[in-house]
Amino acid sequence: MTSWLGPDEWRAVALSLKVSVWATLIALPLGILCAHALARWTFPGKALLNGLVHLPLILPPVVTGYLLLLTFGTRAPLGGLLQDLGVVFAFRWTGAALAAGVMGFPLMVRAIRLSIDAVDPRLEQAAATLGASRPWVFVTVTLPLILPGVLAGAVLAFAKIRRDDHLCIEHPRADPDPAFGHLCVPSGAGGRSLGAEAGRGLDRDCHGGAGPVRMAGATGGKAGGRRMTLSVRLQHRQGDFTLDARFEAPPGITVLFGRSGSGKTTLVNALAGLIRPDAGRIAVDDRVLFDSDRGLCLPPHRRRLGYVFQEGRLFPHLSVRQNLLYGRWFAARVGPRADLAQVVEMLGIGALLDRRPAALSGGEKQRVAIGRALLAAPGLILADEPLAALDEARKAEILPYFERLRDATRVPILYVSHSAAEVARLATTVVVLDGGRVVRQGPAAEVLGDPGVTPLGARAAGAVLEARVRRHHDDGLSELDAGGLPLFLPRVPQAPGTALRLRIAAHDVLLSRERPQGLSALNILPAVVHEVRPGGGPGAIVSLDTAAGRVLARVTQRSALALGLAPGVACHAVIKTVAVAPEDIGR
Repeated sequence: MTSWLGPDEWRAVALSLKVSVWATLIALPLGILCAHALARWTFPGKALLNGLVHLPLILPPVVTGYLLLLTFGTRAPLGGLLQDLGVVFAFRWTGAALAAGVMGFPLMVRAIRLSIDAVDPRLEQAAATLGASRPWVFVTVTLPLILPGVLAGAVLAFAKIRRDDHLCIEHPRADPDPAFGHLCVPSGAGGRSLGAEAGRGLDRDCHGGAGPVRMAGATGGKAGGRRMTLSVRLQHRQGDFTLDARFEAPPGITVLFGRSGSGKTTLVNALAGLIRPDAGRIAVDDRVLFDSDRGLCLPPHRRRLGYVFQEGRLFPHLSVRQNLLYGRWFAARVGPRADLAQVVEMLGIGALLDRRPAALSGGEKQRVAIGRALLAAPGLILADEPLAALDEARKAEILPYFERLRDATRVPILYVSHSAAEVARLATTVVVLDGGRVVRQGPAAEVLGDPGVTPLGARAAGAVLEARVRRHHDDGLSELDAGGLPLFLPRVPQAPGTALRLRIAAHDVLLSRERPQGLSALNILPAVVHEVRPGGGPGAIVSLDTAAGRVLARVTQRSALALGLAPGVACHAVIKTVAVAPEDIGR
């Protein structure tokens, strides 16, 4: 082999590899940028850019090379301008690298774009809500996840260059085609002026010898301080749906409550900056996030929000610890920061810190997502049905952490739900949405105790009572004090003296005009009828005032008529002890 290739040939091989490597390296950042633009951006001329990227796969290589020469040659306007700046491509190894990079560019972009398409864009949205700007989202989330695709694109481009633009050692000969004769550079003296210029340029790289080197591709190939409040007023039209909402959210958990399709998620995404409303104003205290009258719309990364999504959206390439600290890094200079150790202890995730999200259960992922939102130093926490994708056991695992969050943080929390049990257990304020409009808002006990507010239908109606654990009995029951009335439930884990919130479903309440005798039910509450609201069918919801608070009962209209139920009528509400499920009991 050594006798077959002399020093000049070895230098030619080295130059060929140099051109291929530099062509790939120079094309790579441009390929990543172009692939990301085609995969994620929306802009005029996107289809044109896509066509230009793939044009080298359609045109014969010699035509591509000739177009590059016309563009970057010393006689071309652009080439002449670059020459004045000391940058020369025509008939230099740099020009060969440029041509090779153009030929391999389409395959590189296609491979990288496929990788970007495979990345869930919701992960990028999550990063933005945690304070990362678009460049940081790309660097910290998108790029690490597409690295295999970037490597594949680089390898494909390099292979394309080595296949189509292989090294040729060309000896002096006549130009077979005068129209393209200036593309071949003779190794000896003579030739046309362009050839002589090219020969001088290549000689500086090849040191003379057996002949000049060129990349021949003519054969072608295939192609934490004070407590804050939230103020919302916005209008937004999306297809046939119109959202027109106005409400105030004080500290604590404000629940957006309503059936599916009522506009809850649209509203939360508008608060997060993921969609831009048509009109309105959004402010956290005096900090305005959106104001259509002023033309103000802060991007998501500048809103200082913590968003707990339904599916968690943890970054799969980061550990639990790194996920927790992701938003904190961007919030380092903005206000007080939550303590990592305290958040980890509150959420019980100390044993998970070194794990990756793939090794976590659904409930563990949601706890980590809550912690990540807290550590981003948010001015507002958004939770979009964070328990909807979990089974009942995982829901029971997560609900206590939201209760602790409600009681411990000064940051307002906007919680989206269509679960009456979650609303009753967590909400300090309820905002009821129906058809894109706010139909009721106020304290949880007041709103849920209104028989006219049944966004999920009469079967989901129920009221909230506040009680305190009085004692635990040996037979497995716990006795609570509800406004001075005893209330018996299956044993609860809380210690005596603990305040609890209970949801009493309307269909679990029986009514009697007289105090009943000989019943198995232990809870009999004296009551006065506040309102009787007939339903669309044979049923009716009766609102009752008791010493324990407002109670709802669902009965037939025939029963209400037979009992003579009307506002001001005294009666008794009967509640079975075992009718109150554990998920209906919170703090």
